[in-house]
Amino acid sequence: MHVTQFEWIITLGVTIAVLLFDVIVIGRRPHEPSKRETATYLTIYVGLAVVFGLWVWLFHGSQFGLEFFAGWLTEYSLSVDNLFIFLIIMASFKVPKIYQQQALLVGIILALIFRGIFIALGAVAIDQFSWVFYIFGSIGVVLSLIWFWYYRNRPQEHPDVNERELGMIGPAASQGVKKVALVPWRQIVRSRDLWFLSGMYFCYGWVVWMYLFWFPTYLVEARHFSQIKMGLGASLPLLAATVTNVAGGWISDKLTCRWSDLRRGRLAVSVIGFGIAAVGLIPGVLVKDALTGLLCLTFALAGLELTVAVSWAISLDIGGDYSGSVSGVMNTLGNLGGALSSVVIGYLATKMGWNWPFLVGSAMCLVAALLATRINPNRSAVTA
Repeated sequence: MHVTQFEWIITLGVTIAVLLFDVIVIGRRPHEPSKRETATYLTIYVGLAVVFGLWVWLFHGSQFGLEFFAGWLTEYSLSVDNLFIFLIIMASFKVPKIYQQQALLVGIILALIFRGIFIALGAVAIDQFSWVFYIFGSIGVVLSLIWFWYYRNRPQEHPDVNERELGMIGPAASQGVKKVALVPWRQIVRSRDLWFLSGMYFCYGWVVWMYLFWFPTYLVEARHFSQIKMGLGASLPLLAATVTNVAGGWISDKLTCRWSDLRRGRLAVSVIGFGIAAVGLIPGVLVKDALTGLLCLTFALAGLELTVAVSWAISLDIGGDYSGSVSGVMNTLGNLGGALSSVVIGYLATKMGWNWPFLVGSAMCLVAALLATRINPNRSAVTA
């Protein structure tokens, strides 16, 4: 793909203009964004991405256009999970809602700057020296240690936070430094609710990574999709998942308020979501028509992603002040499920055919639904 100098200028110019708009227009006045404002800006930014993809499609061919949309939808779907991390960080630092938008804006700008720098340096280094992977790995370890040393639970505890900054934080700053006990790992590892939740998230990780890692290969080898159809087909489930990922948390909160029952409101969405996934996976691989199968598998992933926000919400419910440690256990099991899935599914597909990985995934969803029924979000995982 040949990109002209004019296209680079336009792309970089629009990107810089969007950042300046964020800083000068949106970020000039600290406030809590309304739903209407959020929906408006979200529509604008998604529209810009679609316009860029159409430009690539029209002027560089459908192959590159589909590759862009597949990559964009994949990244967009994965980035939704960051919302839960943001919630934990904002809650831990007790950042007032009117300043949360500015805090995120600063973080996004710094992430873009450093990502650009490291992508450029990394591309050059990897092209010249394969052993540079070890250097990058070591940098990651060092940065983790620095973060562990520098991070504090509350702004009041940090030596580099001054009085003016504490004043901006608000009433939470006047409470003084709260001495927090060590993480109660004894109670955490004994919490049956946490282990049921972690087991449920293990099953989720298994299935979602089957889609992320193996789904394009399945479409080519089992459904005989061309590269162009594969790009579009692999993007469709992720697009549906992006919508239901956000909808799951909203539905859970609405049901909880309507029923005045936290456990019922949380678990209803989890059980129904995993049930939809379990049912959708089976016809998705057994029907002969490729399009019908793709729609069923899209339906299945959409159901699966309904459960994500609820899983993180439950980790906050049972974790309290130690929700970071509790959610860390849950997320570790989820990543373990994804890691094992990436290997085992390849083995199953090679030895037994492509039907079996999805049938096993369906069984995983049924197990997750059963585990969900055993969780009580009202029961703390950190107190005896």
